Amino acid sequence: MREGLTEKRKRFVEAYCGEAKGNATEAARLAGYSGNQRTLESQASEILSIPEVSAAIRAYADKVRSSAIATAEEVQTFLTDVMRGAMSHAELNAMGEQVQVSPPWKVRVTAAVELGKMRGYSAPVKTDVNITGAPIVQVYLPSNGRDPA
Repeated sequence: MREGLTEKRKRFVEAYCGEAKGNATEAARLAGYSGNQRTLESQASEILSIPEVSAAIRAYADKVRSSAIATAEEVQTFLTDVMRGAMSHAELNAMGEQVQVSPPWKVRVTAAVELGKMRGYSAPVKTDVNITGAPIVQVYLPSNGRDPA
């Protein structure tokens, strides 16, 4: 949290980015500001116009956002573990005992495909070709002396 903010403003920033879910009036109320609805709206507007508060909200939101969203490396590591069967989950066997089970092959193949897409590996795309007229087929045989190689 930015230096130079009062405790009340720090609470406002935390409430605004947290429980109030971006509602400045609610954040003001949660931070301890008092008054009726209009007074709280006015106070919230004033608080939001303070550059240090706006900067603290951006910093707080970036911090929360960055920890909440998986990085590409995390996703690739997860998909690699699933593909290799290193990830497992608990299931009950026929006797009612809990056992660790690797993902089925279909899930592992899907993980491999998704990982490949992320890494830029892709199979050739099927393309429809429209030919007008009769197609010409040329066959080169090594014995006819026209081998292109």
